[in-house]
Amino acid sequence: QSVPRYVLIEHCTNTRCTLCPSRNDKMVETLEDYEGEYHLISYHPPVPYNDDIFYLQNPTQNEARRQFYGVGGTPIAFLWGNISNQGTTLIPTGTMNASIGQTGSLEVRVRTAYLPQQNLSVQVEVEAIEPFAVAGAGDLELYVAIVENTVDYNAPNGETEHFQLFRQMLTVINGDVFSLLTAEEGSIAEKGYSYVLDPTWDVNELEVIAFVVLNGQGGAEYLNSGSDRDFRVKADLIDLPNATEIDLSIEIAQCGP
Repeated sequence: QSVPRYVLIEHCTNTRCTLCPSRNDKMVETLEDYEGEYHLISYHPPVPYNDDIFYLQNPTQNEARRQFYGVGGTPIAFLWGNISNQGTTLIPTGTMNASIGQTGSLEVRVRTAYLPQQNLSVQVEVEAIEPFAVAGAGDLELYVAIVENTVDYNAPNGETEHFQLFRQMLTVINGDVFSLLTAEEGSIAEKGYSYVLDPTWDVNELEVIAFVVLNGQGGAEYLNSGSDRDFRVKADLIDLPNATEIDLSIEIAQCGP
């Protein structure tokens, strides 16, 4: 048994970068063909310009992700922690075609509750769907980010729509270390977070994305990701003497307040 492994894309852009509009538009156009198969986070580091309005709204964490990846210019995109492409096409169709359809041994589930007074409550579950060897392999790290799906802003570089805008990392910026109780199928780790939302953010556009990285001696392996906007259908087939019973459960994630 296994689960779909979502393609995790971390994108760095800048509202004053003149190369960004055309390359970002091409990336968005490419990703339209892969809806439901990826999760996207767009950071705004202070390169090439440190007066990007979205960088200034969260300079510490945007700069930390820039340092983590050693980004010296924008735009650039990383798939599962690796540079996708630095040319005019940030995410080539061939790269996406080779990345989708993979399966993983961990499932990441995210549930959110929007409470009074701009309070957001987040619950993340990481489940071993099949036996998962973690002993001695390295640290499991959980990242949980708030993004805003679409933000309208007339940027100096001419962009007017900004997609999957990184707003806040709820974990420490380079991930919370956690562990599964056992390496057996069905082992679950749960983490909870709360945050008081900025009143200027549109709660109807907010999404919470969580991803898990195995940080071992061989480097970082991005295991899987999940979002509170994921749609999941699970079906278990039970063989009976004269029939097949389908145990079907449908989970619809919280998508707004």
